[in-house]
Amino acid sequence: MDLRDRLLYALTLVLMRKHEFQKMQDPFPQEQHHITDFFDQPLPEHWLVRNEGRDYQLLRIQAVDASGPSALSRDLRKLADHIPLFRKRLRARSLHVVNLYIFPHGESFSLPEHTEDIRNVDDKRSRLTIQFIHVSEGGWPYAEPKMEGLNLQEINIDTDKLLAQVVRLAQFHTAFELKEMVKGEEKRQEEAFKKVFHYGKPYLTISFLIINVFIFMFLEWVGSSTDPQTLITYGAKWNPLIIAGEYWRLVTPMFLHIGIWHLMFNSLALYFLGGAVERIFGSFRFLWIYMFAGISGTLASFAFTPNLAAGASGAIFGCFGALLYFGLKRRNLFFRTIGMDIIFILIFNLAIGFIIPMIDNYGHIGGLIGGFLAAAMVNLPGERQWKERIATAFSSGLAVLLLLKIGFNQPLDSPFYHLIQAEMHLNEESVEDALFHIERALEMGLDRPEVYVQLGAIYNYQGQYEQAEETLLMAKEKGADQAELYFHLSYAQLKQNKYDEGRINLQEAIARDPDMMEAYYNLALVYKEQQEYAYAAEVIERAYQRGIRDEKLEELYEQILREQEGSSYVSSMGV
Repeated sequence: MDLRDRLLYALTLVLMRKHEFQKMQDPFPQEQHHITDFFDQPLPEHWLVRNEGRDYQLLRIQAVDASGPSALSRDLRKLADHIPLFRKRLRARSLHVVNLYIFPHGESFSLPEHTEDIRNVDDKRSRLTIQFIHVSEGGWPYAEPKMEGLNLQEINIDTDKLLAQVVRLAQFHTAFELKEMVKGEEKRQEEAFKKVFHYGKPYLTISFLIINVFIFMFLEWVGSSTDPQTLITYGAKWNPLIIAGEYWRLVTPMFLHIGIWHLMFNSLALYFLGGAVERIFGSFRFLWIYMFAGISGTLASFAFTPNLAAGASGAIFGCFGALLYFGLKRRNLFFRTIGMDIIFILIFNLAIGFIIPMIDNYGHIGGLIGGFLAAAMVNLPGERQWKERIATAFSSGLAVLLLLKIGFNQPLDSPFYHLIQAEMHLNEESVEDALFHIERALEMGLDRPEVYVQLGAIYNYQGQYEQAEETLLMAKEKGADQAELYFHLSYAQLKQNKYDEGRINLQEAIARDPDMMEAYYNLALVYKEQQEYAYAAEVIERAYQRGIRDEKLEELYEQILREQEGSSYVSSMGV
């Protein structure tokens, strides 16, 4: 048995050292199997895995002692039954399982006839090969030991060369020494893995997260992160101002976010993707990748869309690009670890960008390509591929110049330009100017729900309440569902004495924006006018619970309480 174990450990060691196999945990469920000795103790067994992209090879090396043909047949059937589970767990496109039984002596029974129905499993995506290997002393210690029956040519391993290396190790080391050497190789592979995925620590990732949160809080303090005027004032991508010379707007948008959900989703993505990139590439390379990708995303958005844009999405997609570069350079390791997760998340996010109209997919794709190019310009840690760096830097420079040229040649008189201008004029209560830009956007074919929401608000300002209601209902039919829609619709209905409809739409506005003070105020005012003082007071108290404080709201609350007391006094007098 000592010879069998020496050769088993030596074979495992050579496959790990010379043929890129990784030792893995027993993939069977606990107590599902085990080949045992005379004392019913499990015999040595090793599981090794290797991949070429998504094509995997799973090698099982099992020592055999007193097992009869029926025991081996049961063991093989369990192995064959679990192959689909192995492939699913590895996320393999194809899986070739090679099962090696190592006997300490010649075959004492006819194994093939017991395994013929399962030894050629092949479903195009999974394959099982079974080999019975016999070892012999060969006049040991004066002659080399022998392993008969081993043939790994089908997984592209030179079997003769492999056997020579295995025999040499088994000749000069004990089973215990070889076992320790296998453990040492496991440790070396684990340290090499850690060196790749723990090269850096995510200090800058955390710093960018903190910066984004503080800037978001600042925007909310000075105005609103969803207000176009606030965004433009503090650095959002706005083509007219970039063309006017404010080139710093190519950088600042990656630190601004439009609304709390935008910030939360991007922060979550940055934490995981940015952290992965910084661990693999290190902080200095990550800084370059993140900034270059963010600028590339803004440039692509500047070149191909006139929309107002902000957010770290371009830089985050740049992290995808850097991880894809890592996958190109470390293809097998990439697919063995993070590959399929990264590809799935990337495709999912790009698909969302194409499905939802307001998402700036040009910025995403620009950031993705920028991140890949930025990673190629700095290479992975330990690599110095200067030709690749220089060629990538040159092509990236040309791409930047091309995007700038396209952006500067883009016409400013676009539907989206007029849409943003109309919203800004509405905020300043410049109704006539807002109406001009809305009509211009409609003339240019911008048939989108938010255009009709703004137009309905303008009709409200002009006192055209029937037309406002009709326009806002049209916006709702086209898919508008924001709080502003319901607020303006309720205003138009209340002005036409449609109190029930107005109240319902005010409640809808509050449901979509629980911090809209004007909606609470109008709803409480409606209840007050209808002398439903308890409901009116309850509405304002709900606003207070949300932390909403406003002088107009407090004055209305005092009036409601006074009128409620007066109403109760009159009722008690029997009048």
